[in-house]
Amino acid sequence: MVTINDKSLALRGASGNPADTIIDGAGTNRGIYVSMTAPKTVLIDGFTITNCSAATIGGGVCLSHTAVNAGTGIVQNCIIADNYARGNDAWYGGGGIYSRGANPSGFLTVVSNCTIAGNKAVRDGGGGASFYYGTVIMQDCIIRNNAATNYGYSTGGGIRTM
Repeated sequence: MVTINDKSLALRGASGNPADTIIDGAGTNRGIYVSMTAPKTVLIDGFTITNCSAATIGGGVCLSHTAVNAGTGIVQNCIIADNYARGNDAWYGGGGIYSRGANPSGFLTVVSNCTIAGNKAVRDGGGGASFYYGTVIMQDCIIRNNAATNYGYSTGGGIRTM
């Protein structure tokens, strides 16, 4: 797992081709976790993030922003596939991508030129992606074959926003 805490950072794959740089969670680890408590910008560019799992939120990529106006998270040119947010504590889901701002206007998430496929979330939904608070821009993405299941709360197999 890659963890980024309170840093502005560009994390780029080896060649820009996501097939060349693979983060494989072996079915038990989250792929990338970003935690921000102050305004920062994080770029994740050119990875395949697959076979990752989290007991709570964001199996593939988790962008967690606890401060007001916490900055920007950018995920681009990535394949995010076959990841899982599992268990009873997966309140906000996001099998592939989970992003949460501290308040409704507190964070910008940009996802562009990505394939988000085959991801799953239990409990609250957003099998492909779950966005909770903040502003989301998605462009030129393929979202397919994602699922949200279980507990009667599930919404948004592909994308869930709140």
